[in-house]
Amino acid sequence: MEVNKDRFYRIKWFWNILKNGLFLFGVRNRLATLGFDFNPFYWVLEGVSDCVPPRIKGDLSDYEVVKLNLKEIEIIKKSSLALIRSLEL
Repeated sequence: MEVNKDRFYRIKWFWNILKNGLFLFGVRNRLATLGFDFNPFYWVLEGVSDCVPPRIKGDLSDYEVVKLNLKEIEIIKKSSLALIRSLEL
């Protein structure tokens, strides 16, 4: 008796689609090929609460904001790479 492997494969393939919850995505992709492209996802806003912005402790005149030049960035890069390499060992 000859077994039709193609039919068994299609049944197993369809069962895996249903089992993993991908049936609606397949329908969506088929409709997209016909020109009906839609996005069924939405955003949910949960747990909204007001927060207090962080404050710098101490005197603000003790701090300053400056731009780093290329040489300073290279020094920081080299020191951080040395730190990463020392942690890998």
